[in-house]
Amino acid sequence: NGSFELFTGQIKDTNIVYACHRYGHPADEEGIKDFIRFRDSLNVCMIMTETGHRHRQWLTEQAATLRRNNIGLTWWPYKKLNGSSWMRIGVPQDWQLIQQFAVANRADYASIRANRPDPVRTQAALNAFLDSMLFIHCHPDTAYYQIQTYTLTNF
Repeated sequence: NGSFELFTGQIKDTNIVYACHRYGHPADEEGIKDFIRFRDSLNVCMIMTETGHRHRQWLTEQAATLRRNNIGLTWWPYKKLNGSSWMRIGVPQDWQLIQQFAVANRADYASIRANRPDPVRTQAALNAFLDSMLFIHCHPDTAYYQIQTYTLTNF
């Protein structure tokens, strides 16, 4: 996570890399200042292990900020429907039925029954989703690879 307050004093093990993650923060140094401060205060290695789900401009700025500050980076997730991931999963036909039901009123059984999508079409959409998640059906996001690629120094 992003809370390192419990780590104080001298770190004895020099083979540790501290992992952090953050969502919804600015892509500049202001968004990770607590990580930089922690890392510098104890002279330790750090990697951002979970971030992403944003537009390419933010992702590009985030990667550049981490690169400037010598913090490693991985993004979550590997596969996602239509974007912001290494591999894109195609949206199956009738997927919107599942999405609509997910946000529909389900406060009681009457509401659930009233908003329930057609089970045959829903099952077909779920089956198509499972099939589209297979690697052979995914599409690499080449822009994501270009943003992600960089080399750290001083490790």
